[in-house]
Amino acid sequence: MKPKFKLEAQGVDITGQISDRVLQIRINDAAGQKSDTLDITLDDRDNLVDIPKAKAELKISVGYDDDGLTDMGTYFIDEVEITDNPATVKIRAKASGGSDSFKVTKTRAWHDLTIQEIVSTIASEHGLVPAVHSSYFEKKVAHIDQENESDAHFLTRLAKLYGATSKPAQGRLIFIPEGSGLSATGQALPASIIKKDEILTLKASIKDRGNYSGVITRFRNKETNLEEEVEVKDLWSALLGEGPVFRDKKVYSSKDMAEAAGKSKLKQLQSGAVTIDLTIVGRPDIFAEKPVTLQGVRSPMDGNWITKTVTHTFGPGGYRTKVQCGNKPTEAATA
Repeated sequence: MKPKFKLEAQGVDITGQISDRVLQIRINDAAGQKSDTLDITLDDRDNLVDIPKAKAELKISVGYDDDGLTDMGTYFIDEVEITDNPATVKIRAKASGGSDSFKVTKTRAWHDLTIQEIVSTIASEHGLVPAVHSSYFEKKVAHIDQENESDAHFLTRLAKLYGATSKPAQGRLIFIPEGSGLSATGQALPASIIKKDEILTLKASIKDRGNYSGVITRFRNKETNLEEEVEVKDLWSALLGEGPVFRDKKVYSSKDMAEAAGKSKLKQLQSGAVTIDLTIVGRPDIFAEKPVTLQGVRSPMDGNWITKTVTHTFGPGGYRTKVQCGNKPTEAATA
């Protein structure tokens, strides 16, 4: 099979115009709130490469001539770099992040609303479709302030409090459990199987999990104006013994929010700290947050993992996919 790509600029197919000039196409797909990026490096040997306009729309698809192409998303040009010796034009684009106003700071208060209601309100303000996982439909936020803070930053902070990930993606404003292996619509994603003979490089890092058995957070009681503590414990600690307790330095605006933050932090602390980096023959079906199953490799690397960052690189040397994956966060049993 021969790797191939298709690139559209402002809806016009320009693949034929640049195919013999492509030095590298790199698509970086990151989990969480990080922006997905597209980098294209073109040979400008005769100085005839057209310099694209800022914010021009690019749509990229990659794959193989026998299997067809996979849509890898729509991006908007953020930066153009022109170099000499060697003569190249480098184009950097970012995935759509909603309207420009998404990063404009605002000051407002959200009171007695569900996460579904908050995300839906912000999505409508930026022409996005809310994609909130069902576990957050009725999750009530007693009070949270958005003070001189953009909607993008505010949602990132709210998601972190509740163990979620939130960002604009393909016209949607997603809010789903972090590392859950779910699509933007909340559907479980099927695992991609990676066999040993596909793997070009493989490395695993295993770190101490810390064995925390609890988290203590604080909130300010508005009636007494005093700080109070909330402790979230792992129910298994009664059987396995008490471990160290993590103390969060932040002070939250309500007891409910402090408890939610504690549960989210304990979940992170109890997730295994295993990171696997591998490079494989190009696989367009693999993307960030998707489950993967490694087969035929030695233990403990074999088995199921969740992808964190996926980088697709296409060029004269072929098509490669670099994957960083790790443990799926576990839902801590808490008291």
